[in-house]
Amino acid sequence: MSHAALFRKPFLHVFGWLTFIIYEISISWYFGDNSSLLAFGAFYILNIFLFYFNAHVIFFRFLSDNSFFRWVTLVLLTVIELAVYTYISTCLNNVFKHLKGVAILTHMNPDVVVMSIWRGVYFLGLSIAYWGVSSRIRAIKAAQQAEISRLKTLQERETLEKENIQLQNAYLQARINPHFLLNTLNFIYNQVEEINPIAADNIVLLSEIMQYSLSGMGKDGKVPLTQEIDHIRKYIGLNQSRFDNRLHLSTEIIGYPHPDKRIPPLLLLTFVENLFKHGDLTDPGHPGIIQVDMNNGQLLLFTKNKKRRFPVKHRDHVGISNARTRLYNFYGESGAHICIDQTETEFTLNLKIIL
Repeated sequence: MSHAALFRKPFLHVFGWLTFIIYEISISWYFGDNSSLLAFGAFYILNIFLFYFNAHVIFFRFLSDNSFFRWVTLVLLTVIELAVYTYISTCLNNVFKHLKGVAILTHMNPDVVVMSIWRGVYFLGLSIAYWGVSSRIRAIKAAQQAEISRLKTLQERETLEKENIQLQNAYLQARINPHFLLNTLNFIYNQVEEINPIAADNIVLLSEIMQYSLSGMGKDGKVPLTQEIDHIRKYIGLNQSRFDNRLHLSTEIIGYPHPDKRIPPLLLLTFVENLFKHGDLTDPGHPGIIQVDMNNGQLLLFTKNKKRRFPVKHRDHVGISNARTRLYNFYGESGAHICIDQTETEFTLNLKIIL
C-alpha cells in the first residue's frame, strides 16, 4: 500500500469528525449554549471513543457469524456500553456544572440522564452504520482480491500450458537436425532420380512434408491454412505411393481458404495421419473418408475409417490427445469442437474450428 493510501484513511476520519463537531458546536452556540470548549472537547472525546469502540471492538469482534449466542452477546454488550456511557456523561455534566458554580444535585437529574441516553443511542447508531458500510467495503475488496487471484491463477496456468506446448514442439523439431535430414533426402534424390523416377518423386514429397513439419511457425504459433491443406494432399499422395495406390480412400476438399486464414501447424495433418496409422484402408467395401470443408469462416474436418483387425501397439506421444490440447489452447472450447465416435469396427472424427 502506498504512503498516500496510508495517510488518506486517517485524514478522512479526522476531517469528518472536525466537520461534524464544528457543525454541532455552531448550532449549540447559536441557540445560546454557553458551554466551554473544554466541556465540548471532553464530551466529544467520550462520543468518539464510544463510536470506535462499538464498531471495531464490539461489532467487528463479536459479530463474526450469525449465531444466536453471538447476537445475544452483542445486545448485552451494547446495553452495557450505553449504561456506562450514560453514567460517565452524567458525571461529566455534573463536573462542568460544578466548575461553573452550579450546585450539584444529590440525585441524578432525569433530564440529564435522558439526554445522555439519547446521545449514546445517536452515536451508537452512527457507529453501527459505519460498521455496516466498512464491512460491505471489506467484503467487496475481498471478493475483488479473490477474483484477481483467480484470474491471475488462470492466466499463469494458461501461460504454463502455452509454454509447455511450445516446449513440446521445440523438442519435436530438435529431435532431428532439419538441415541434416533435408540434405540427406536431397542426396538420396540425386542418386535415384535416373534409376527410379517414381521413388525420386516420393523423396521430393517426403522432403517437402518433413521441411513443413520441422520449419518454424509464425509469432502467433500458426501457419497459413493453405500450407496445411497442401501438405495434407502431399501426405495422402505419399501414402498411396507407398502402397502402390492400393489404398481405398475417398478424399474431398471443398472450398479454398483465404490467404489470411491461419492455423496451428500439423493440427489437421495429425488427424489425417491417425487415419493411415490405425485404419484399415484395404477393404474396398469400407474405404477411408477424408473431407475438408472451408466456408463461412469455418473449417470442418471429417474422417472415417475401418479399424485394423490388429491395432497398432506403439503409440507416438504426438497424437490426438496432444492435438486436442493444442486445439483448445488456441481456440478455446467456444471456438473449436471435436467429436470422436468409435465402435469395435469403425472410427469417426468430426472437427469444427471457427477461424
